[in-house]
Amino acid sequence: MHIHLAPCPQMRHTQTRSGGTMAGPSHRAGAVALKAATAQMRYEELRNDGQRWTLGDADISGPNLVPAVHKAIQILAFINQQPRAVTLSAIIEDTGITKSHCFSILRTLVHHGWLHFNPDLKTYELGTGILRDVSSITLQASPLFVVNSIVQELPLQTGTSCILSEPHADGGFVVVEKANAPGQLEISYPVGHHYPRDTSAHMKALLAWVDAEEVEAWLAGWTPVSYTPSSVTSMQGVWRQLELTRERGYALSVDEFTLGIAAIALPIFDNAGQVVYILDCVGLTPDITARQGEVARALIAAVGEIHRAIGGRPPQNFPRAGSKA
Repeated sequence: MHIHLAPCPQMRHTQTRSGGTMAGPSHRAGAVALKAATAQMRYEELRNDGQRWTLGDADISGPNLVPAVHKAIQILAFINQQPRAVTLSAIIEDTGITKSHCFSILRTLVHHGWLHFNPDLKTYELGTGILRDVSSITLQASPLFVVNSIVQELPLQTGTSCILSEPHADGGFVVVEKANAPGQLEISYPVGHHYPRDTSAHMKALLAWVDAEEVEAWLAGWTPVSYTPSSVTSMQGVWRQLELTRERGYALSVDEFTLGIAAIALPIFDNAGQVVYILDCVGLTPDITARQGEVARALIAAVGEIHRAIGGRPPQNFPRAGSKA
């Protein structure tokens, strides 16, 4: 059965699927379309599922579309265009989706991590789950763009400077992004700065979770440098530091590269299980050592979020959020 009713108070003629026309408040059977009070034409359709009639948004955009998917994409597109998180009422006003249907779609998107819901402000914004589930595209486009948004948030949790670097072909590391906590002392290097291959925190983070053969290959080309009295300058010392790094769940450098400076670092793996970045939190030695566990837990959580967003595949023994730090 298929009936179209024009918005009150006036009735209009509409065409049925069979090609005929009908007008007036009384018709044989069908779907009811009501024009919503919005700038665009919105319709609702009365459907019979065999046991009951339900009123929902009609699909008037074309044949062969799945209404729920179509509406979910509408919602995501709208939220993506906004400069800040939005409310349920704002989404309804823009999309014309009924409140109950819109709420159900939002709840589903939040469940899968595609949206983030702020229970205090009652607002919605895009979540990192959407990046995780389309990671093959984001990796092809720019993994750095995906990672950077999470890196920028990390100093707000750690109260430290945070530096993202990329392993270089010569064995060293190049700074590709940095972020700092507002009002805190900034300890960082400019984007493009080149760290030597044995920069303590970076070296430990790079090698701690790779095969022994890779560590041996790295050591074969290593010329020890004593940057400070605390620098590791023996092969036995490197092996021991890598073991300690795995045990605690993160790389730690205290006065080993620069006196008075400490760093906590972790590698970031791509979807092939290769290290693509090193993320470290840097600060004055007294501050980092006093808050070591707190900073490490925030770093572990951030790296876990990055791995989910880009589809990264860290080793089985790699630390996860909630693990002891």
